[in-house]
Amino acid sequence: MVAREIVSAFVNRRSELNSRRPVVVYYITNGLRVAHQNSGRLVAGLRKTTEHDLVSPAERLSLILKTPRLRGPVELFALTPATSFPGDAMPSTEGRVDERVFLLGIMRRALPDVARAIPVKLLRRRAGDATWQKACARIAPQVATLPESLLQTFRKAMRDEFGHSLRNIGTVIEQTSPRMLLTQLRRALSHAALLHHPPDLVILDEFQKYRHMVTKQGCNDRLISALYNGQNGKPPAVLLLSGTPYPSAGDDARQQLFDLLAFLKGDEKFSKDLAAQFRDFGELLQAIAQAASETRHQAELAAKASVLRDAIQRMMTTVMARTERHTLDAPVSDFKTPHCTAPLSEADLKVYRGLIDQFLPKDGGDALAYWLSVPLPAQALGARYQAWKRRNRVALTGPKLNAGAVARLEQPSAWPHPKLRALHQIASPASLALPWIAPTLRWWDLHGAWKKQAPEKLLVFSRFKATPQSIAALTSYTVDATELRAAHSNYRHGRQATRLQPGKPQMPLFALFHPSPFLATVSDPLAAGVPCSLDKIRRKLRAQIVLALSGKNVELPHKRTRARRSTHRPVWKVLAAIERLLEHTQLVRNGWKDIAQRDMSARTMRDAWLAVEPLEALSAPELDDLVEMALSAPGVLCARALRRHYPDALSSTELPKLTALTWSGLRVYLDEPVFWAKWKKRAMVDSIHKLMVDGCFESVLDEHFWMRSSTIDGGAPELAKDLAKTFQLSAGSFTFQVLERNGKRADKGIRISCHAAVPFGGTDDQDYSKLVRKPSQSDRAPARSDELRTAFNTPFWPHVLASTSVGQEGLDFHTWCSRVAHWDLCPTPVELEQREGRVTRYGGLAVRRVLAAKLCAEAFRADAHTPTL
Repeated sequence: MVAREIVSAFVNRRSELNSRRPVVVYYITNGLRVAHQNSGRLVAGLRKTTEHDLVSPAERLSLILKTPRLRGPVELFALTPATSFPGDAMPSTEGRVDERVFLLGIMRRALPDVARAIPVKLLRRRAGDATWQKACARIAPQVATLPESLLQTFRKAMRDEFGHSLRNIGTVIEQTSPRMLLTQLRRALSHAALLHHPPDLVILDEFQKYRHMVTKQGCNDRLISALYNGQNGKPPAVLLLSGTPYPSAGDDARQQLFDLLAFLKGDEKFSKDLAAQFRDFGELLQAIAQAASETRHQAELAAKASVLRDAIQRMMTTVMARTERHTLDAPVSDFKTPHCTAPLSEADLKVYRGLIDQFLPKDGGDALAYWLSVPLPAQALGARYQAWKRRNRVALTGPKLNAGAVARLEQPSAWPHPKLRALHQIASPASLALPWIAPTLRWWDLHGAWKKQAPEKLLVFSRFKATPQSIAALTSYTVDATELRAAHSNYRHGRQATRLQPGKPQMPLFALFHPSPFLATVSDPLAAGVPCSLDKIRRKLRAQIVLALSGKNVELPHKRTRARRSTHRPVWKVLAAIERLLEHTQLVRNGWKDIAQRDMSARTMRDAWLAVEPLEALSAPELDDLVEMALSAPGVLCARALRRHYPDALSSTELPKLTALTWSGLRVYLDEPVFWAKWKKRAMVDSIHKLMVDGCFESVLDEHFWMRSSTIDGGAPELAKDLAKTFQLSAGSFTFQVLERNGKRADKGIRISCHAAVPFGGTDDQDYSKLVRKPSQSDRAPARSDELRTAFNTPFWPHVLASTSVGQEGLDFHTWCSRVAHWDLCPTPVELEQREGRVTRYGGLAVRRVLAAKLCAEAFRADAHTPTL
């Protein structure tokens, strides 16, 4: 939020100077996940002012020179220290193929003798022939158009990097390892980019992770020095962001603070003066404590300390500002910390005994830590843990996951892990079985399962990497066993069952997910007021539909003869006839064109829809059906919600995206066996209508689109495509090991699908992928971590995301989650802040709930034409 406002301020100042040059921003953070997440948000407020891209596709300095310049008011580069500033403080890497191809190309133009001396195989490294040739063909035109000024800059950067050795590059190649030589070449290319494309603003996010870039020694590095030198003697502005900018304890904690202050001020005397004042302040505090029996003297000391404290604060605020998360005294449950007790059972101890028997004596100390954290550790740890690999080859005793029981959808009366039992009380299987969480601002009262126990998202942090995978798999299986067993006796068959996949044409199903241009345009439940009763909303929708059909040569119910008022055709025929009457035929045909080309059943249903004759008359029962469609048909709700945030959603060019969202996205998502396990088979359509109403689906969707529109790359036009990806997510599986009587691992483990709960980061692990996916099982790869995070930041599945704390600094999980579970205790206060900081953030669910509670009446006051919340 702070960085975004500063970027906007720079743009405003540049416009006041009538400068056409964009503000060049280098946003540097520790990992690409955070860079991808935040780069769009930094310029979100500026997207409405320009049609140009604002975030460069170049993800590292060495690729900037080959990337076309942006023409908007901002040119933002999202970079990481490891890939853009290689050097002594960062591990040497070979770089990407595109980098090495570009290096070869620019050397051939700027330094042909050097290019001839360097073997091509040194630059190719492990790239295959096809990969290398494609990259060469792709980059050759870019190299050919490089201006001479840029080539001159690259020559200078190469001389700075290699010195006089550049004249005898052959000797350098002989005496330098290929990895180190590539690092030097990449440094030269990055240096040239900095000289040719200096920043106006440098943002260092979570800089404590790469502190060398703000130290005196680190700034002596040529690349880092060039970053801060700027152009023509004018250095860029530098903004440092961190929730934990220096250690809270340790011998060097105070020194790191003063080194940081010296960097920010650019003046070592400033930090030395502050250090002296801190020392004096500390001595005053000690003197106050020692003067406890001398009230007057203590008061004098306190007054001096107060004056000195204010002086320190005034000096520090010239370079630092601190924002606090105001949560401790917040009057809402989202900011409370309930403590859960997890009593041990006899089964828990038997699991521990079984693990101890498996481990060698020297690994017995590790067994306790694994048992405390990992559910069913003997079957979940696997080959990535050395203690498990060198275990005793003896039979596993105690409670265990049994393949036969899983196949029959059986579960123990209580899982043999105290934390897992506590988790399932906090996030019950019944609530996790619901397809979305309740909206912040409900347009009407929740009903059904949402009224009984609306689901809440939960972010779980643990210590070991096996823990999230075991938590996610066992929690998802508990949901399956709880919901599916009434209708299925087989786990695999239950997971593969479908209800919403039309093997043959089903026009009621088609109508449900059809984004009707008519109903989405003429109806709006918000016109009845919010919050409001469903009866009042239905009356309002009825009036809107009647008004829209008035003057269209349609015989409406009150004008029909008594004998014809009870005519009752299927609602799909009525709606299709209305759209034919209003000349939406070509629009509907185009909207379903892409799906109809891939799906013969969908094509047949679309053609049947378009073949209906125009509407001439409407009966009262048919009008009632239209009202229900307007209120709770998923396709209509998606179209109406998207249209509020993207008015062109129903245009001929955009309707195919919306149709893909409803038919290929939402329909597939709702065809989850857990969701419909308890529906009556012949009441599928009514059950979907009820689902939409009970959970206030349109309100949820409206809130999601509003939150997402400011952060998604491409803005509102990409909302439909973005959500469709979430609906099509494949979260993967986890396989528990089966240990035979002789202690050996069986070839086939127990594979459990993850859906309501998923492990974050586990599906990126190569070993994990080998465990859970076999070539014969599925061609669909499990979701990557970025995709899982995006899905978790929607109101839809997954509802539980389990992760380790490692690598999550700076990532956002707050959009639809306000709860963090500390499965394993934090080792430091810094890690505690980092964990809870994932959900207590600007615009998060907890914040929105407070605003909704306080401002609902004002936002939807009677004289307001549109909501203002």
